[in-house]
Amino acid sequence: MQYVGYDKQKLDAGKSIQEYKDLHAIGIWARDDVELLLQAGIMKGRETGQFAPREPANRSHIAAILNRFLVFVDYMN
Repeated sequence: MQYVGYDKQKLDAGKSIQEYKDLHAIGIWARDDVELLLQAGIMKGRETGQFAPREPANRSHIAAILNRFLVFVDYMN
């Protein structure tokens, strides 16, 4: 995200990775970036309250993440 630039006012500071039941499974080195993607609405985790960082992502997951990213950084509507 730092390479494309974004409007920090669009971040939802009320969202935190602390809400995930499996926070311990998110690598310490990745937590700040995961929280940024969560606050940007790019990554959302599972409906079960887990982030599931070790679960595989299929094409539809990646397509949804890419779409939310491109919308967030104003590359598409």
